[in-house]
Amino acid sequence: DEGAAGLAPGLKTSSSVCDVDVSGSLLGSSGVCSLLEALADHKGLTRLEMSDNNISVLGDSSLRALKSLARKNTLCDAGFANTSLSEGDAVELVKCLCTCTSIQRIDV
Repeated sequence: DEGAAGLAPGLKTSSSVCDVDVSGSLLGSSGVCSLLEALADHKGLTRLEMSDNNISVLGDSSLRALKSLARKNTLCDAGFANTSLSEGDAVELVKCLCTCTSIQRIDV
C-alpha cells in the first residue's frame, strides 16, 4: 500500500496515462483507494486493472473516485477479479462503472 501511495501523486498529475495495471501487486484496500483518488480526475484512462489484489473494502472515497472516473466516459475496461470484495461492494463497484457509457468489460 505504501507503493501505491507513492505512485498516486504521479498518476494524479499525468495526463498521458491511458492504461493502469496494478494486478497482482499485493495492494490492500487503502492502496487501491489512494490510486483511485489519484485517478478520479483523469480524463484519458481507458483501462483500469486491479485484479489479484487484497481489496476487501471499497470505502466511500473509493466509490466517489470511481464515479468521478466513470463520468469522464473514457473507461472501456475495468478488472477487479480475484479480490476479497464483499458481494455488496462488488455490486456498488459495478453500479459505478455501468454509469460510464464507454465501458465494454467489467471483470469482478
